[in-house]
Amino acid sequence: MSNEAIDIVLKSIQNNVKQVDLVSHNIANANTPGYMATEVFSEFSIDGQNQVREAVSAKTTSAIINSGRALDVAMVNEGFLLLELNGESVITRQGRFHINSNNQLTHLSGARVIGELGAIELPEGDVQIDSKGDIFVNGQQVDKLTTVSVSSGAQVTRLGNSVYKVSDGYQIIENNIQQGAINGANAEVSKDMIRMIELSRHTQSLQKAILAIDQVANAGINELGKR
Repeated sequence: MSNEAIDIVLKSIQNNVKQVDLVSHNIANANTPGYMATEVFSEFSIDGQNQVREAVSAKTTSAIINSGRALDVAMVNEGFLLLELNGESVITRQGRFHINSNNQLTHLSGARVIGELGAIELPEGDVQIDSKGDIFVNGQQVDKLTTVSVSSGAQVTRLGNSVYKVSDGYQIIENNIQQGAINGANAEVSKDMIRMIELSRHTQSLQKAILAIDQVANAGINELGKR
């Protein structure tokens, strides 16, 4: 019985360690532009096993940071910018772009920015992006940024560089775009710090539980030895 109890407590400690790792990742990236925080929760299966689940928080807005850079864009509302990375459609809220050697608008990850006409190509000149995402070069419209929303319940996978893959699709939406700015992270540091404290206290309680179980087991063995 004591071995089973210890095994349950040890699994709970392991789950806490995983949760701490995920929550600390949110805190570490609180100042990373476009970072989408991971929501962490425990899930109990039918057999009573406790497992840690994680999900990227895709339904949210985030702070807007002014940069004054023409190729930076921020989304005022919820939503993502559509990109193409290694032949796959991906999304981001990190709107820091560059123009590559092929005159294509690219994300800092190397992904191509997708517009209504496909991969966006920009001629040389003064770039202006209006609140609807329409892109103008020297006063002439050349394309429009594609902004999307994530389907409810869709699985969002983190790829790095504030780029994400959506498994169950997305919908094209109209969004309010701000040029010369980028979106900050959506991590809530105060909330995550409280969660870290809760996990630390819970882990300490579990460690005390193991010690108590061990003491009871030793007391039982000693008692048997006297007989």
